Amino acid sequence: MGCYQSREGKYSREIVYKSTSIKLVEGVIEEINSQAIVNVSINPMASKLREQVYKYIQNHEETSDFFDQEGEIIQLEQLKNLVFASTETLLNFQFSSSYISENDLLNTFEQILLFADKISCLYQICFTDYIIYEIDGMDYNSYADCLVKSVFKFLTQNTERQIVSVKFLCLNAKNLNTIFQKMMKYENYNF
Repeated sequence: MGCYQSREGKYSREIVYKSTSIKLVEGVIEEINSQAIVNVSINPMASKLREQVYKYIQNHEETSDFFDQEGEIIQLEQLKNLVFASTETLLNFQFSSSYISENDLLNTFEQILLFADKISCLYQICFTDYIIYEIDGMDYNSYADCLVKSVFKFLTQNTERQIVSVKFLCLNAKNLNTIFQKMMKYENYNF
């Protein structure tokens, strides 16, 4: 359970592990381990999320080694584009295999959104798109379609949700344009 990336700053904390974040079985989150949970950047305004992380790990009989590494969990620099300007979580995650179908990807995003909404008092979340490079046989257009469709479905069908907005942090302008196209496609979609 070795840390390979950590950053510190004034506004939040991050520690990232080389391990699967979320294991999905038939569209349902089967396991979220300590490595996975900590692979979430935490805004200090939402410090209760961290307490929820600990409770989740304890309730699911996770190893206590995580708590021994508290010293390694350090603050994350505030991003220049103000991703952390308000209460928000940056969702970084990995897949258990290099191949995933579009249907499984849709289910994955939906489960992540539901999980994030249940365990925190956050109002915004932000998806990064670096994981597309870990998925074999899927182009960015398909990936973006699954992501945006899942987000709009979540926002329109869950009236009791706590999350009120979702951001997309793209690696380049081309990816951002693709996301915009998908947003226009799904903003009035009848789910």
